[in-house]
Amino acid sequence: MAMVDKITELIYKSGYNSVAAFEKQLGLGNGIIGKWKKQSPSCDKIALVADNLNCSVDYLLDREEQNGNKILSPSENALIDGYRELSEQGQEYIQQQLFMAKEVYKKEQDIPQLAGQTI
Repeated sequence: MAMVDKITELIYKSGYNSVAAFEKQLGLGNGIIGKWKKQSPSCDKIALVADNLNCSVDYLLDREEQNGNKILSPSENALIDGYRELSEQGQEYIQQQLFMAKEVYKKEQDIPQLAGQTI
């Protein structure tokens, strides 16, 4: 997905009524995001947009990995932000719940196979 399309999708998911309303909120010129289809935006503008959409610049630029680190989706970032707001006791509780959930809800590719049969 192209950067402008990702930004537009995230804008609407974030509750804005239009791209123009988002641009106005950030103090960007009207129609500037649409112009990024043909011209490259400055780094500071991409960072401003990413920060306000709770995503990384790498996510907007469609860079899946950088220096071996996976790029997080907006929902993954929201989970991390929520986790960081918890007390140490709350974080320990979430870690326990995650451990149990991983045992129950493993992805199919993680389930061992024996002679072509799923165990």
